[in-house]
Amino acid sequence: MILHNANIYTCDAEIPLAKAIKIEEDKIVAIGNLEEVSKGSDSDEKIDLKGKTILPGFFDAHAHLWKIGDLLTFNLDLRDARSIKEIQQLLKDFSE
Repeated sequence: MILHNANIYTCDAEIPLAKAIKIEEDKIVAIGNLEEVSKGSDSDEKIDLKGKTILPGFFDAHAHLWKIGDLLTFNLDLRDARSIKEIQQLLKDFSE
């Protein structure tokens, strides 16, 4: 599949902005202009994005240290408990 006629921000210093992107099997295989990404295959589905913007995915893997410390120090974490009996044992262990 080729997405084209778009504003594609790549976060790559060599190609910071592109107009087309080629995707095969859920992976980006080419980026640039429509002519560049179309090389070698005429059968790709082409989708005109009509000037829309594509941004890189944002993954926000962070933690609040105070919350982790608070959870491990002052609170009983019952998220992994699978039964009433297990909750009772966790409560007993925590209170001791």
